Amino acid sequence: MNVIAINAAVRRPAGRWPTPLPLPSALPDVPAFVPSMLPADLQPWAVDIADRMQVPLDFVAMPAMVCAGALLGSRIGVCAERNTNWAEVANLWGCIVGPPGSLKSPAMSEVLAPIRRLEAQAAIENEAVLAEHGRRALLAKLHREAAEAEAKKLLRAGDVLSAELALADIDDPEPPKLKRYMTIDATVEKLGEICAANPAGILVHRDEVLTLFADLDREEKVASRGFYLQGWKGTRHIHSTELAGEPSGSTL
Repeated sequence: MNVIAINAAVRRPAGRWPTPLPLPSALPDVPAFVPSMLPADLQPWAVDIADRMQVPLDFVAMPAMVCAGALLGSRIGVCAERNTNWAEVANLWGCIVGPPGSLKSPAMSEVLAPIRRLEAQAAIENEAVLAEHGRRALLAKLHREAAEAEAKKLLRAGDVLSAELALADIDDPEPPKLKRYMTIDATVEKLGEICAANPAGILVHRDEVLTLFADLDREEKVASRGFYLQGWKGTRHIHSTELAGEPSGSTL
């Protein structure tokens, strides 16, 4: 039936066609972002930033929610079904799109200030932890050298069992797991190490998203693309002990 109708319409004289209407050229208006779309605790802060910087509230709300998701990470999850292991965590990805000069980066920088403070505090704590680890590693080295010297004496005396016991007492300290809250422009290899030490997730911030896409589009970045794709939900390590440096948390 459709074919017959089409053929009949095609054979209709040209003068009987109605005048074509022009296609609409304007896009429909985008609904305005209102403060009530944000969690109540974030609304006054986000509105204040947007008002002071004279930027759309969207520019503030998006990074605010992503930062909140990064701090929550996989510490809190929602189980949609009672009898399955389906769980979702606050792993958010966000991007600001706007013309040059629209204050995208300044607005995002203002929102990132609290998490940057946490990162700075963690850096101070990490420095102290590394210093303590250095002292313990030096002590373990001296202990190892003394044990090796004692074992050599025992071996020369023919006491193999005592030499083995002297060496068995050597215990090198484990490298510390450094606390991180965010990273900027980290390689996938380094990001894997950071995520392995912070399984709840961190924030990955890239000021220019096009540079990230351009880098991932390179042929030799196949492993990097897979790394980000595996971590887009941030839930893999919840169901498996195999973390392997999966990126969980949030990305800006």
